[in-house]
Amino acid sequence: MIKGDLAKALLHLGSTRDLPIYYTNGTHVAPGANVTMAERMSIEHVFFPIVDGGNIFHIWLGESRPDPRGLMEMAMNLCKTTQIGYFAFTRDLTVSLHQFREFRSDRNRISEWVSAGGRIQA
Repeated sequence: MIKGDLAKALLHLGSTRDLPIYYTNGTHVAPGANVTMAERMSIEHVFFPIVDGGNIFHIWLGESRPDPRGLMEMAMNLCKTTQIGYFAFTRDLTVSLHQFREFRSDRNRISEWVSAGGRIQA
């Protein structure tokens, strides 16, 4: 998506980097940024009305297993108080390439998933 004053931007192209035009197909705070979830929401939600489709707000959960009621409350609050139109709760997963099952350290070890002598190949 390109928005802004294209004619004015072309007129000043090469003389300044502060042009009245921008291009984006989405936006987000850098994943490694040292900001809280509330700060991330506050920064990112203002871009949703500007960007025409394709923008998503990621809620990274890592490998944790938060309380589903807490996730529901968070989702409802996010929908009621921000302009974020599309979001996903995303967990990090560790899987066996042999059997495509989620690894949970409290249940099985990888060696129990793969038959004796089996090899895991990428």
